[in-house]
Amino acid sequence: MMRPSQLALVALGAFLALQCAAAALGPGSTGKRVEQSSMAITFYNSEYAPKYFSISQCELLVRRAAKHGSRRIQFVPTHYWYEKANEQYAPNTCHADNWSVQNKVDYYCYKDEWNSDCRQWDDAAVTTFRTGLTNCFKVAVDLFDEILVAPHLDEGLKRGKWRNFLHNDPLWKDPYGYSFWSIMHQPILAAANAAMKPGKTFWFAVEGEMGGTVLSHPAQYLKIYNMIKQGWSNPAKLKLGATFNHAYIMGYINRGPGSPPVLPSTPMAAYDGGWGPLLPLELWPNYDEAKKNLPDIRAFLQASDFFGVSNYARADDGNNVTPKMIETGAAKLIAEFKAMGIDMKALLKTRYFMYNEFGLGGGLSECGDTPGTDSKIGYFPWLGVTTSYTPETNPFNKPAVKEFTIDYYKALMGVLDAGGYEIPLHHSYIWNCVSWDVQGIHPASALWNTDVDQGDWPVKNGFAVQEVIDMIKAHNKQARSESGKRSTQEDRIAVAAKAKAADPPAPKSPAIKPKSAKKTAGRKTAAKLDAARKPTKVQAQAKGQKKASQLSNKRKPVNKQTRAAAEPKGL
Repeated sequence: MMRPSQLALVALGAFLALQCAAAALGPGSTGKRVEQSSMAITFYNSEYAPKYFSISQCELLVRRAAKHGSRRIQFVPTHYWYEKANEQYAPNTCHADNWSVQNKVDYYCYKDEWNSDCRQWDDAAVTTFRTGLTNCFKVAVDLFDEILVAPHLDEGLKRGKWRNFLHNDPLWKDPYGYSFWSIMHQPILAAANAAMKPGKTFWFAVEGEMGGTVLSHPAQYLKIYNMIKQGWSNPAKLKLGATFNHAYIMGYINRGPGSPPVLPSTPMAAYDGGWGPLLPLELWPNYDEAKKNLPDIRAFLQASDFFGVSNYARADDGNNVTPKMIETGAAKLIAEFKAMGIDMKALLKTRYFMYNEFGLGGGLSECGDTPGTDSKIGYFPWLGVTTSYTPETNPFNKPAVKEFTIDYYKALMGVLDAGGYEIPLHHSYIWNCVSWDVQGIHPASALWNTDVDQGDWPVKNGFAVQEVIDMIKAHNKQARSESGKRSTQEDRIAVAAKAKAADPPAPKSPAIKPKSAKKTAGRKTAAKLDAARKPTKVQAQAKGQKKASQLSNKRKPVNKQTRAAAEPKGL
């Protein structure tokens, strides 16, 4: 039995421990630990069938992600747009400034494999995607409690163009009768309806890192929200939202040059990543359009349940990585919305917020071919090595790079422990491909291995960093033990959600009828993963390989009276 003096010492120790824990909290922390989750990133229709492994590559990614202990997983299905004007650029060449060029959809297309042409959609291809994704979702539902999907459109010729500078209307039909809705949202909705189960949650982002299309067509995306709600027939919870890059959120250059510039030295190198000073709204290239769209943008944001950011956080003080540095990407997003007259911080009081992409690529060049050698990689977290792993291109085998990477992720774990620092945080996902994939989940991130259980796990021959893997697993174990706890901020979100549910239903959008079958002809931005050469023997199953232009794009809601009391002001 303890003596009173011992009890006093124990009480003092507990008090001091609480004070230390409180000291880690920032002004925006929720106080609830956030898990560090992983991704299943798919690029080709062949990845949804057991073609190169005993199971589909999509299932392989899901099962590997489950090893890291999170209750959540993100799917990033990728389709493509074809733009004839891009034929002017030489193939298999680094076009370092192409990320900054405006884009136009001539038609939508898909790829069967890493080195196949981009084909016009037909109903059979849509069925392949929908069926394969359904099967993969079913595996994920058995292994995870929550699924996030954030669909991508990449440029079909692989000439270094960036999806964020695309301004397509999601309901516009291309000359072959297909829309972003019909090739992406509609199949995802059908797959989720078929796979999800009671007690699970499906987080449906209408795009991933494609602010240009959302903020150019906010009314159309609000229709997409309503179409998804009308089509949802599953007992699982449904959450709708949008995700943005950490800069250039409207898909235009709205900042001045930043320092230091990336490699190579090109006219747009100092604008890469968007770290220069933010211009006032009236100086944005799309000012007139933005001003016209603001009412619809506000309505779209008010209707959203969550927002995400590609938070490639700049940490530029050697190994002294601070919580504030970890939030630099998110802070830029908030600043750009503020320039538009939108108080995103106020919105986040009643919305979920996530790092839908987080990572440190270890590179220095927009061409994806220059691994760093020291802590300077912290200036360019959205850059990495964008070809499949080789020992020669692995930045993490350099002692100074590895040391910085461990410090970088330690700082991230501190922010996750507190539920954010200056900005509340609820989810976080690593970009699991090539050199950003410090968990070694994607086959292109290591020497090829067809074993579902990753026979060489922990990964010795890959970009994976074992110290970071161990850190994430320990963190997730502790976070899962607290999973029943709900933060005060989550209580506010729940109140807002109830008020939202009490709103009168939105008017029905016109249904899009199924197409009749027709015959059709058959960022990371540098060189998307060696599409011009055949796989080596050790990479024979490497159909998940991507050229750098696919993998290195790292630059990289309506307020009603019943909801007004729970909603923040400032929009």
